[in-house]
Amino acid sequence: MKKIKAILLAVAVLAGCMGVSAKKAWGVVERKAQTEVQNYLKAQGFETEIDDEDHALLFRQSGIVYWITFESDNTGGGVLYTLHRTPIKLIKDGDSKDKISRITDVMAVASNIQNKEYAYKTYAVSGRAYIEFPIYASTPTDYIKQLRNVLESMENAQKDYQASYKQAEQQVDSLRRYWSSNDPGLLVLPQAAADKAYHKGLLTLQKVTVGSVDAKGQTLVDFEGMMKRDLMKFIVEKVTVTAKTSGEYLIGVKIYNPQNRLIVSAKGQEYTVSQEVKISKAEKEQTFTLPVFGTEDSNFWMPGDYRIEVYGNGEQIGRKTFNIDK
Repeated sequence: MKKIKAILLAVAVLAGCMGVSAKKAWGVVERKAQTEVQNYLKAQGFETEIDDEDHALLFRQSGIVYWITFESDNTGGGVLYTLHRTPIKLIKDGDSKDKISRITDVMAVASNIQNKEYAYKTYAVSGRAYIEFPIYASTPTDYIKQLRNVLESMENAQKDYQASYKQAEQQVDSLRRYWSSNDPGLLVLPQAAADKAYHKGLLTLQKVTVGSVDAKGQTLVDFEGMMKRDLMKFIVEKVTVTAKTSGEYLIGVKIYNPQNRLIVSAKGQEYTVSQEVKISKAEKEQTFTLPVFGTEDSNFWMPGDYRIEVYGNGEQIGRKTFNIDK
């Protein structure tokens, strides 16, 4: 097997990008774990090296450099073994700012998809996708029993990531098309209509629920049902309020996506949806279904946690979060 010393410098640089090279406490437990795992790898025919800086155990398989770090839990022998692999570089020298921005957004979504789907962890830093597989084991023998399966999983990691990246591209490109014509940085809060005299502080939000419908208004997700991305077309909110005095009220809803960006249908629009309603003080509670908002393209609704803010006559009266699953 080709000597891996020639690639140690490159790996050290990569590890430095990850923060792995920072020195950690190193004791008898970690050393024992490192020695036994190294002996196992040598017995399997791997050539190994020890990084003097962070005590990582390095080896190579199928042209990919791997390294294992060891961290004791300081409670009696258990160790966190983390297997790392050479990161996947996606941003290249000379890429335009727009391309870098797009790739960065896609990588963030792809990491989210990966972390829900696989046991290993993925995160993106500076245009590289880092993949690591942490396992806590009480003894080196327990970890060694799992190491072969872990390596097989990590061998497929790049292929898995490419599939997740392709899925993430569809979601991000759909969002980028939307934001290209609805830039939240250009939003201007409209002036209140001169002939309206809304009274603030008179509404109390009792409940807000969220559902999904298609373009014909047919229910895809019942109110308070489980939101799945492939069922997300047009969002509809149902708001229940009480009023201190009868009159005409403006109920507005702002929806923020998982990137904390306000979603609106046009520049200069204050709310995602809004509606004027007449409310009677005599009725204990009144429920209103607000206008729908969305698109036929379900890729627009990226998985994650969304926030709804509810306003009555321009004053926030409540909020709610909901999750869209992939």
